[in-house]
Amino acid sequence: FQQVLKLDPNNRQAQQGLEQVGDRVIDLVIADVQKQQFAAAEDKMQYVLKSHPQWSTTKRYIQDEKERSQKPKVDPNQQIIQQLLSQAETAKRNGNWVKPRGNNAQEKYIAVLGLDANNQKALKGLEQIGDHLIGEAQTAIDEGNFSAAETNLAQVSDDHPRLGDARKELEAAIKAAATTPEPEEKPRRGGRPIMGF
Repeated sequence: FQQVLKLDPNNRQAQQGLEQVGDRVIDLVIADVQKQQFAAAEDKMQYVLKSHPQWSTTKRYIQDEKERSQKPKVDPNQQIIQQLLSQAETAKRNGNWVKPRGNNAQEKYIAVLGLDANNQKALKGLEQIGDHLIGEAQTAIDEGNFSAAETNLAQVSDDHPRLGDARKELEAAIKAAATTPEPEEKPRRGGRPIMGF
């Protein structure tokens, strides 16, 4: 068609044929872009632009799509995850590790894991909460407050690496307390009893 148009620039049949070829190549360019085969699309576009300079906007379309494909994909939940992580950190700083219900760090981290099961910040946060609760339980054990120790350990995630040892420590303390005799009361001068050891 180009040869005919060189000889007769007004040849209507050659003009229509060239338009049809250009349209078909543009369809192939768009198909290449959709498959992210940008080099092939650009090669075809060079051919089209030789005879159809008015289609230069298609070249810009290829470039835009190429740039868009190279941008990292953004997780639509990412903003929610960041907000939940921020709220969890604030709750921890305020001492709201596991309470009050609906506004504590543990629930925020669990919500993050509901959106992204492998979120390292949430996993680390839950481990820190477990460490904190185990520390609180150990303090309660040392003070002989086994009920408080049990309450703290019940809130620790079952897969926490130190939970098993903490439970064993509590069981041993409870057994030791059950086998330790109560101190006897000894009378004291003046009729007041005193505790003997």
